[in-house]
Amino acid sequence: MIQLTKREQFAMAAMQGMLAAPPGKFLTQTDSNVLVREAVKAANALIEELEKRNE
Repeated sequence: MIQLTKREQFAMAAMQGMLAAPPGKFLTQTDSNVLVREAVKAANALIEELEKRNE
């Protein structure tokens, strides 16, 4: 079984939320590359914030 990193899990959750949102709510483009980049940016931001709180 493949183990996902926290970053991968957060990115997956962000992507699911973006895909479930009404059209135009989060993304105005339907380009999958944009979706992927935004999901990874959201995951990175969450990890960064969580690390600040653990300091």
